[in-house]
Amino acid sequence: MGDARELTITDDFMFGSVFSDLELCKGLLEIILGTTIASVERAELQEPLAAGPLSRAGIVDLLVRDEEGNAYDVEMQNEVRQPYLVRRARYYGSLVDTAMLDRGASFGDLRDRVVIFICADDPFGLGYKRYNFQNVCLQDGELQMCDGSEFVFVNARGVRGDSTPSLDALLGYLADDDIVESDYVNRVDQAVRTRRADPKWRRNLMLWSQKYRDDFARARMEGRDLGLEEGREEGRKKGLEEGRQEGREEGRQQAVSDLSLLAQKLDDSGRSSELSQAIRDPERLDALLGEFGIK
Repeated sequence: MGDARELTITDDFMFGSVFSDLELCKGLLEIILGTTIASVERAELQEPLAAGPLSRAGIVDLLVRDEEGNAYDVEMQNEVRQPYLVRRARYYGSLVDTAMLDRGASFGDLRDRVVIFICADDPFGLGYKRYNFQNVCLQDGELQMCDGSEFVFVNARGVRGDSTPSLDALLGYLADDDIVESDYVNRVDQAVRTRRADPKWRRNLMLWSQKYRDDFARARMEGRDLGLEEGREEGRKKGLEEGRQEGREEGRQQAVSDLSLLAQKLDDSGRSSELSQAIRDPERLDALLGEFGIK
């Protein structure tokens, strides 16, 4: 992670911080989905989500619901490698569904859910500005499941497909933050600049910096061999180095997920100040993980 004074909206920490402003968040959804939303609010979860970046303490990048209870999960995605990206989208969709369904409620109570990945590059290589996916019948493309789920991949480099001036302005800004061509994008850009100039915000960024995430991931992988063995086995089939890299990635994802959940539990217990010390002390970290049953 570079100098905080140079971060753009495509940094996941910056993204989550800027769009915690619900008015900016609502505008983002309306532009991407091409619809009008009366209001949005932060989702109140029935179960914790342990998948997202540490900057949101166990919550996905941006999770809100509208006045009808429909859920919107928005992720800033700089890594568009397949099949990692689409399987991650599938996983996030299942997490949101599980977390937002009350215990004892029927499946019929599930509201609509849209998972949006804003990609810094083209995730499918066809040049579209947006890729929208819904469940359809392979035998008859007109027959849809109508299960209320949708996946949207926004391509900051897109040049094809239906669009609006607002979406084009947003895509331009995502690709180059010197391009500010709408009132909405100007508001987003001002929010970015305000955070860059805020010493307190920069200190928070450093607390959750990539360095600490990677340090933690390495410590956890050394202690529990998270995914490495599987990676080595796969390496015998597909090439040793490729397998090891896949194993390390799997291990890192699990480690970040564990730390996200720990951060939330400490915060709920009024002990959030213990986290930064634990990150630097593997023994203390392991003790906290054991205390909260994250093993």
